[in-house]
Amino acid sequence: MSELIWDFKSSDESGGIIEQKIWAVSKTGKNLFGYKFSLCYIKDGKRILCYDNGENKPPHKHYRDKEYPYNFKDMWTLLTDFSIDLEKAKRGEI
Repeated sequence: MSELIWDFKSSDESGGIIEQKIWAVSKTGKNLFGYKFSLCYIKDGKRILCYDNGENKPPHKHYRDKEYPYNFKDMWTLLTDFSIDLEKAKRGEI
């Protein structure tokens, strides 16, 4: 089972692209949450910020070229956390 439940794409005032996708998926041993997600901010063709759990990896986030673990709680917390970090990224704080 895989159902797209959140699909958002826009550009910001500086031309950066914000793209968010969340799917409801079957829970498995590798995906205990029942969600697959990719929330990204791309500017000038470079990934600045991305939260995802793709490639059979646990949830994590990317800040530019570095990857960090992400403690997934629920979909709404995910969207909030990404929005907070997105504003920091736009200000150059991360």
